[in-house]
Amino acid sequence: MKKFNPNWIGLALIIGTFGYSAVRFAHISIGLAREEDPDQGHRVIRVLHWQLEPGYREGMEMAIQAYNQLPHVIENNVQVRQLAVTERVYAQFINVHLISGTAPDIVARGMSSLVGSGASTARFFMPISEFVDRPNPYNAPEFLPDDIDPELAQFLSTAPWNETFTDGMQGGWDDVLQDYYSVPVSSWGAMRTFYNIELVAEIKEFLAEAFTQSEWPGWLQEVIHTEGVVTVDESFTRWVHSADTPDTLGRFMVFNEAVLAYAAITPGRDRLVPISASSYFSGTMVDRYILPFTYHLGDRIDFNRDSNVSGIEVAGSFQAGLWDFDEPALRDGFYDVVRWLSRYYPTGFLGLDREQAVRRFLNQQAVFIATGGWDASSLFTGAEGLFSVGVKEAPMPIDGERWHEFFAGAPSEAEHRLGVPLAIFNRSRNPDWALDFLQFLSSFTPNQMMNVRAGWVPSVVGTRPDPSMMPFLPRTEGLKPSLAVGKNWLPTVGHVYRGQFPLFQNGDIDYDTFVANIKEGFANERNGLDRMWFESFVGARDRARSNERSIALVQLEALRDGDMSDRLWSKHLNLLETNLRDLDGFSPPATFHALFDDRTFPEF
Repeated sequence: MKKFNPNWIGLALIIGTFGYSAVRFAHISIGLAREEDPDQGHRVIRVLHWQLEPGYREGMEMAIQAYNQLPHVIENNVQVRQLAVTERVYAQFINVHLISGTAPDIVARGMSSLVGSGASTARFFMPISEFVDRPNPYNAPEFLPDDIDPELAQFLSTAPWNETFTDGMQGGWDDVLQDYYSVPVSSWGAMRTFYNIELVAEIKEFLAEAFTQSEWPGWLQEVIHTEGVVTVDESFTRWVHSADTPDTLGRFMVFNEAVLAYAAITPGRDRLVPISASSYFSGTMVDRYILPFTYHLGDRIDFNRDSNVSGIEVAGSFQAGLWDFDEPALRDGFYDVVRWLSRYYPTGFLGLDREQAVRRFLNQQAVFIATGGWDASSLFTGAEGLFSVGVKEAPMPIDGERWHEFFAGAPSEAEHRLGVPLAIFNRSRNPDWALDFLQFLSSFTPNQMMNVRAGWVPSVVGTRPDPSMMPFLPRTEGLKPSLAVGKNWLPTVGHVYRGQFPLFQNGDIDYDTFVANIKEGFANERNGLDRMWFESFVGARDRARSNERSIALVQLEALRDGDMSDRLWSKHLNLLETNLRDLDGFSPPATFHALFDDRTFPEF
């Protein structure tokens, strides 16, 4: 008798599962088709996003239900529904559906290059520039609250739609295509540091006790006398004996050393660390110090004097020897701060994810966590009944502290852009209703209602966030962020820096090894800085050709209409200006020859 092969069981299970999935998929597809059948008057508008933070879906749902109850929406049998997908699979999910033509009507841009900017945006999404210079119909007087300021009401009801956004709708502008392609409906606000108020008080008591001893404990002598992070004066002494959180960078470091010492000797606090961090959060606090310590390089490397430091300017000027990693402001300033901060993260923090970092803070195993307003609701809600959460800006050095001589000033947040940009899929069956919903969602009353419920900052002029979100409003004073010499400096060779920085941050390599490895990568004949120049030129040339095609389309549209509208004329000028500024794509070679008058432009 032939022996039964158990592999047949597995095959049967696979066939059965596939058959069930196929039937289920067909059933759902048929149901959706009936649900959206325009011949039956059914129209369903789906909104896809990845904002799964507590409160955001509920806030979006409130706005959706308010829209679904509008008389003209009910009359036309239109219904909006939201689809929320975790950010871990969002890119794959949206890529598949965009390519297959089955994407939802409205999609949050981001996470994927197909919903980023440039050619992919033009391929999959509908431009909305022709609508943004008209007033938003849902800001008409009948939709505004009775107690609204009359001047504000007049502005909202008559101003162009794009001017009613707090950032002028820049969060929805595509600089490459010179068109508006999305509607930013929320802002997470500026980056801030959250802290456990009760833990801060606990550590401050421990620090004050150590400070008043006739002989300081070794950790306190080390951080103050040996390392010299602060000057012990009347102001510092007053702070030590107060309940205040660390308000300067030096005091922040002293406090964090106190946390480590406290955790080492206090029962039940052995897992306590100063700062909760992960692979997701590791750069959140560090990034705040890039500009203050690299701002002085801006004048040296801003060749075109546009008050912006591009990647090609930073990397090219490094290759030309105009700056180096051994400069005190970098070695003893920024990277020294990075080294200190990394000491206060959990062991193996680069192997942790975002949820683990948040959980550590909520479990009171960390005093601080640096993140944006998108996590505010999670942190406030998770800590409720357990401890009080405070919010403050990243502390900066003051006179008399270790890093002050290299410090140029705090960065401004004036260039902050709105988030959650929602774009209309250009194969939507109901683009007019999708646009109508986005206008509703970005009007005064619904936008404020949604974002207050979500615990985010509204995007419309005149709206006010929930009081708990007031600390996240961007601060407009300070240094210009676009002059930061940091993440934007290595367009093609960025993988070299990104590969070495975590090793330095984690303490696996020292600073000299970190710099040596970067320089070795930059000097690589095949994939180093010379390759960067060539690829920058190819990219600039392709963008110039793309701009020229866009200019031709603008002119063709003007010829068809018999006149060039203000919108077309503005787009035409912007495209021409971009090409002129970039020397018709030859800006990288021009910059190269300005730096190296004795070298031939590299080709590959």
